[in-house]
Amino acid sequence: FEDAVTASRILNITLTTRNKNDDKPIPLAGFPYHALENYLDKLIKSGLKVAICEQTEDPKKAVGLVKREVTEIITPGAVLDQNLLEGTANVFLSTMYRSDRQKLCGLAHLDLSTGEFFFTELAEEELANELQRLRPAEILVDSSVNEAYVKELKLEHNPTISIFDNWQFQPAEAKALLLKHFGVSSLEPFGAHNRPYGATAAGATLAYVMSLYKVPLTHITALRFYSLSQYMQLDEISRRNLELTRSIRYGNRHGSLLSVIDQSQTPMGSRLLQQWLLHPLIELDQILARQAIVSAFMKQSAYLKDIRVSLKEIGDISRIVSRLGSLRINPRELLALQSYLISAKELKHKLEIFSEDLFADWISMLDTFEDIDAMIDKAIAENPPNTITEGGIFKQGYQNDLDELMELVHDGKSWIARLEDDEKRKTGIPSLKVGYNRVFGYYIEVTTTHKSKVP
Repeated sequence: FEDAVTASRILNITLTTRNKNDDKPIPLAGFPYHALENYLDKLIKSGLKVAICEQTEDPKKAVGLVKREVTEIITPGAVLDQNLLEGTANVFLSTMYRSDRQKLCGLAHLDLSTGEFFFTELAEEELANELQRLRPAEILVDSSVNEAYVKELKLEHNPTISIFDNWQFQPAEAKALLLKHFGVSSLEPFGAHNRPYGATAAGATLAYVMSLYKVPLTHITALRFYSLSQYMQLDEISRRNLELTRSIRYGNRHGSLLSVIDQSQTPMGSRLLQQWLLHPLIELDQILARQAIVSAFMKQSAYLKDIRVSLKEIGDISRIVSRLGSLRINPRELLALQSYLISAKELKHKLEIFSEDLFADWISMLDTFEDIDAMIDKAIAENPPNTITEGGIFKQGYQNDLDELMELVHDGKSWIARLEDDEKRKTGIPSLKVGYNRVFGYYIEVTTTHKSKVP
């Protein structure tokens, strides 16, 4: 019952009690379900987990109490709802797996809203700095690692700490889950075949988010290994004093280096730029390659403006695809996705003016998904509803069976009349009638004279 006290304090809603005259009255607090979106944001930003419980059967058909089930659990590090996300920043769930024998840690990071999934292995003394760099909203540990250990790392951003079943951190269990999810026979393509600590952290991450959402997470399509040696290592004091992504004065993005140089036209670009600032390159070849790309764009400044116009028409494809892969997308988002794919096709044509080899690789990899565009165009109505429960999602002519059902809903009397005429013609019974009553529902009535003609 302490949840009611916590919710009333965070949400500023009334706290009432049941049996208030008893020695131990029961505290109660609540809000209408349709107001969930507004209150959910406050709860998640306060570091709390929220379980969504819904009716799972038709109340009209229920015998006794209507069945209810927890359909999803939303945590600060595992968010799919667009309204709870900031477009320019990742929301990471980080999982740590520690080996006392080797003093080595596996660390995995997942942004559930985009499907980005990567891992590393590092020394225990490097753990705090790496977590400070990525600033995960939630840190997952196994039950053998107590919460006090994570708090001893003294992370400035105060993430939510979640304890997960110890058996989910068994290397064999984690490996088996990764193989099954990605549909592969080896983890070698992901660089995880010879890195058991990182692979275990990644497998536990996947198991955790699967326990929260009772739907497929097909948008998580790859796992990537990264090494700390690939990037310049800056400690938290240096990052803070340089004000790379957060200013000292405001404590957020405003006034930081990122806020000044981020001229990205897409949310994906803003998030990528932030990761580049937090992971400065040290390999000369990679630095020169990045500079060559910038130079090529600057030499074609006339085209650059046109390219930026096309980029501005492309919304957050990563997060829409994540909602699609987790079966949470709505019809209007599908139309938005179609629009973004059309803009991506235009962008590809504009990039073809660049002759540099670096651009040739990009252009060859840029799939415009014309089959997806055509599928959405054929299926989805021009002005669909915002939810899948309202109807009117599909175009007429998309599927014959669906057209009949839609006609039955919108013009049932005419459909019944046509059914009656069809049956009269098929059976040769002129007096055949289609009737209805509350006991039997719809029925076909035939006089005794013609009963021999009933098929």
